[in-house]
Amino acid sequence: MNTALSTLQRAYENPVDIEFTLNLVNETDYRINLVQCRPLQVKGNAAMEDMPENIPDERILLRSSGPIIGQPRSDSVERFIFVNPDTYGQLPVQERHRVARLIGKLTHCEDACRHAHVMLLGPGRWGTSTPSLGVPITFAEIENVASLCEIVAMREDLVPDVSMGTHFFSELVEMEMLYLALFPEKPDSLIAARFFLEGPNHLVEALPEAAPYAHVIRYLTPEDAAPGARAHIYADPIKQQFLCFIESV
Repeated sequence: MNTALSTLQRAYENPVDIEFTLNLVNETDYRINLVQCRPLQVKGNAAMEDMPENIPDERILLRSSGPIIGQPRSDSVERFIFVNPDTYGQLPVQERHRVARLIGKLTHCEDACRHAHVMLLGPGRWGTSTPSLGVPITFAEIENVASLCEIVAMREDLVPDVSMGTHFFSELVEMEMLYLALFPEKPDSLIAARFFLEGPNHLVEALPEAAPYAHVIRYLTPEDAAPGARAHIYADPIKQQFLCFIESV
């Protein structure tokens, strides 16, 4: 498969998204048939600043060494929508669909998210058709989100996979959203649990009907870290480096 993907990438001059079938010829041999192939159009000509150094851990909200896909960027973040992996992992299937619909409404709230740089974080695959593997949201519900993070954690007996290779993932890339995965167990990964889990939750103020799910969906702003604080992201897909941190106040 590596040889086939490398050959296709050279031919298309882009990474590719493929569908294929595998047919067993006998007990030891098989044939792979390519069903569909399309290029992943990732623009890579954006200017990139140097990654900030010596930022203390107490000011870091997220740090990941990938996968990171999208344009290089250095930008501010105004809103965070965080789905708690632990509490989400305990929900029955029907309620997971309800969580997805509420997030879709929140991202389209005029005063809350619609015109802000929003970062969406949650367990497993965004856009999955199998709620046990992630959040079953549609692309239309999060089309105005600027960056999306898949946390590879849900509960002790399940470590979900990430979206890379799915059609939903292809839509993210083609719409120039920033995609990253965060593996909490990696030594170079960091997620500020105090900020995302213990700080104020503005969900009910923005979307009152979501009150029964305030223990699952958290809606945050950088100022929840400190009065007047601003959050900044640095993403370098070439070096596979991502950092989200609170700028000096």
